Amino acid sequence: MRAALRWCCFLVLGWAVVVVHGPLASAHDLQPGALAMREVAPNTYRVRITWAQDGSGRSVLLAPRFPDACTWTPPTLACSSPLSGEVHFPGLGDARVRVIVHVRALDGSTHQVLMAPGEERAPLAAQAEEEASSPILAALAYLPIGVEHILLGPDHLLFVLGLMLVARGRWRLLGAITGFTVAHSLTLGATVLGLVSAPTATTEWLIAASILLMVSEALREQPGWTGRAPWAVATLFGLIHGFGFAGALLDVGLPEDAVLPALFWFNVGVELGQVAVVVAGLAVAAVLRSRLSAQALHRTRHRFVLVMGVAAAWWTVERALWWWATVA
Repeated sequence: MRAALRWCCFLVLGWAVVVVHGPLASAHDLQPGALAMREVAPNTYRVRITWAQDGSGRSVLLAPRFPDACTWTPPTLACSSPLSGEVHFPGLGDARVRVIVHVRALDGSTHQVLMAPGEERAPLAAQAEEEASSPILAALAYLPIGVEHILLGPDHLLFVLGLMLVARGRWRLLGAITGFTVAHSLTLGATVLGLVSAPTATTEWLIAASILLMVSEALREQPGWTGRAPWAVATLFGLIHGFGFAGALLDVGLPEDAVLPALFWFNVGVELGQVAVVVAGLAVAAVLRSRLSAQALHRTRHRFVLVMGVAAAWWTVERALWWWATVA
């Protein structure tokens, strides 16, 4: 009864926040932008642009400027000579987002550049001394994207922290984190490879609801079924979070000649980010236990869980409205 009441209170609070403030604080992941260019005829390219997101829900417009020898009539870029020089993204230096530039020539060769936050220019053709194998390029490009996705994606981040609060005991925590890792790796890989799919709106709604479940369980005095078998819950929701990871990766785009390396290194980045969250959380918990009394520690934990509940309720209601809009 108390758990149901807590769920209702959080949902009502989430509804109130959405009504008052609107979708201004949605849980958006930091999403890199992408400029994909595929040569379809000599010196003629089909261009696809994916806008970046800065983590606050704000889309960062990518308005590329190509060399003078090229004429861009979206989505086609026609050049009077072989592609060379740089592409320029005016104003991107202040956005603090990453952008991937991927060029595929008629002969199948590729050139890929990962622009660091703050950069506005990227070369469109590789120099001889810059040539590298696609797996190495995939590692350099997609591993940091995976790390950023978990560390700067507030919904995934809070779910991992919620697992740490619910899975009491090192072995339960290890089982929960392992189940979550295996599960989201399965759906991430299967979705990227085209074996399965899930509606984006439904996935995002369930991800928010999974955090709300963690909050409800963390507020219980005695462990419920979630607390008694956190590995099972983590595995179930890990499958759903994997669809979310896959959506972000597919939005960025994958190099056609290095799909598996890019997928592998993105997932490695996600796992490294997840390990960093767990290690940091355990370190903070150890410091708090050494400095606070049991009563003060309980109050601190309770307040943190309430903050998580407000965020989770906000996202759950907002994404439920989004889901309803897609099916209505």
